[in-house]
Amino acid sequence: MKALMLTDLRHAGHLEQGTYRKGEVYECSPATNNPEGGLFLEPTAQMRRHTCELHVPEKELAETCKVIHTLEVTLAYDQDTECPIGMSGDKKERIVSFNRRHVNFGSYDEFFDAVYDENEGRYKHIPKLGLRNMLKAGTAFMLAYYEHGLCRWSLSGEGPQCQWDSVQCAGVYILPSDAGNFKAHDTKYAAREAYARSALDEYTDWCNGTCFYYSVELDGEDVESCGGYIGDDYFFEEVAGTMKDVFEKHPDWIYEVTFKGDAKDYRNYHTLPSPEHEFDEDDTEALLTA
Repeated sequence: MKALMLTDLRHAGHLEQGTYRKGEVYECSPATNNPEGGLFLEPTAQMRRHTCELHVPEKELAETCKVIHTLEVTLAYDQDTECPIGMSGDKKERIVSFNRRHVNFGSYDEFFDAVYDENEGRYKHIPKLGLRNMLKAGTAFMLAYYEHGLCRWSLSGEGPQCQWDSVQCAGVYILPSDAGNFKAHDTKYAAREAYARSALDEYTDWCNGTCFYYSVELDGEDVESCGGYIGDDYFFEEVAGTMKDVFEKHPDWIYEVTFKGDAKDYRNYHTLPSPEHEFDEDDTEALLTA
């Protein structure tokens, strides 16, 4: 990048051949005359001393220098994402945990009766009639829970198996009323079981804070922003789609793409599009002759 010192705002400044980012402010030396083919920086009333703004139309820049368009992508965790369980408004849907440390704690007594087994000489917890009917129909499922740093909710008998970190009777998932409303030839129990697995995957991501927000800015102006994404797969599909739309709209532009935000490292596990012409600080001369 070329940056020339501005010494007097009373005069227009002169830009030499180089690469310049659109929307940024550049310093330059005062122009004592009006050289043919020169590019100029015009001072603006809003700018402070020793700065001025690029006002040259991009078409006029084409023969002398390349304009670099900055695409800034923010990838951040979204702490305001709502719990996915019950978001449909169905009050029947809920996950009950038997762990007193969880906000959705519920007592065993709500779902189980304590029955004394004379043969074994101890009490056993037997599902109450309502829960037994729901488990049989697939409108409720017993849950397993694993925690070692992060947590994992799954159907009982599935998920990580560890004698220290896993519990096979950790809670109950009661499905929403419309879960399993599938075609007649589908097996309702199997369909509801698949629904429960998918819902637990999403709930696990939410519990672990894997919730995201993104924004895309082109030359300092907002292109798109959205939050409330749970899980990173669909989130990065949306980010990639927005970036692709920008690149396809102006395929001949030279872009400098930067990422910021506390979740920016997640991009290393996903594929994001790249522009056809990308700015490289170490390859400025190649850009000038392109």
